[in-house]
Amino acid sequence: MKVCTFCGLKTDDKTSNCASCGSSDFLNVCPNCSNEFEGSFCPDCGTRYDALPAICQVCGTKFYTKACPNCGYIAGTRVNNGPSYGIKRPSIRQDVSFTARFSLALGILGMFMMPIPLSIIAIVLASKELKVNKDSSMARTGLVLGIVGVIFGVLMIVIYGFSVIAAIARE
Repeated sequence: MKVCTFCGLKTDDKTSNCASCGSSDFLNVCPNCSNEFEGSFCPDCGTRYDALPAICQVCGTKFYTKACPNCGYIAGTRVNNGPSYGIKRPSIRQDVSFTARFSLALGILGMFMMPIPLSIIAIVLASKELKVNKDSSMARTGLVLGIVGVIFGVLMIVIYGFSVIAAIARE
């Protein structure tokens, strides 16, 4: 929206001359805070003069910021379907499966206790989960930790083997 600098008539952005006085000198009106300004961005809130509002998927409020000022919904996120006492807040982790969580836990345990068996199970479970959900960062982390656990276990076996050979050689 624009406003004529001479007569104050508010008009749409496409108008080149004021319908009331014929002037071609306009100020932009901020769609967020209604501030009148020159240029493309509001100096008060930073909103572009031709910005379209986001509509909150939770409460229906129109807003120009990254998050809804009414309920905290973040634009572009999915709404969690869990109990929320009247307000559904977005969740960063939407659908983390049991398999992804279990592979991550086994990957962590595989680093310290029985590295090879637990790490191999973590790798298998993480690979299975990544076939279903390629964007699962938890399964990807479980896969990496499983691989590191297998490498760690193999190194422990090699070091143990060398120490046994060295002990036998000393005798």
